[in-house]
Amino acid sequence: MKRLKKHLIVKTLLENAILPIFYSNDSGIAKSMLKACFEGGLLAVEFVDRGENSIHVFREMIQYRNNHFPNMFIGAGTIYDQHMALSFLSEGADFIVSPMFNKEIAFICNQRKVLWIPGCGTMKEIVEAESYGAEIIKIFPAASLGYSFVKNVLGPSPSSCLMVSGE
Repeated sequence: MKRLKKHLIVKTLLENAILPIFYSNDSGIAKSMLKACFEGGLLAVEFVDRGENSIHVFREMIQYRNNHFPNMFIGAGTIYDQHMALSFLSEGADFIVSPMFNKEIAFICNQRKVLWIPGCGTMKEIVEAESYGAEIIKIFPAASLGYSFVKNVLGPSPSSCLMVSGE
């Protein structure tokens, strides 16, 4: 079942072609954001870990989602290490997004059949992340790398699935 969920999330992300990313230390605002995304037809969002209260807000978002939008996926973003990944997974994260490639996060997610989207900024990182099972690669920071970087990666690696992020 978990493996099917992972592939359903990938399918959803590809169909939506957009992944809203947000943070609020106010669970009411976070729930409103979740509702707005759902009502706008987006079935996946990334809540980033940017504050001391983020795990508590995330927990409330998961409960709200479970009660109101059970077909929606909520990922945890800005995850730097395996401890953060485990914390958010234990709270119900459907997928994990990291600003960089981290083998330990790959291992944790692969072991649990959870989608993991690592941030990569070089072709070497992209190839390595894909060899560790990453199905979608977050090109980060995209604004610094530019359109030509994505185009140049897809030339020799047209099967790579890239998601641009970062101003």
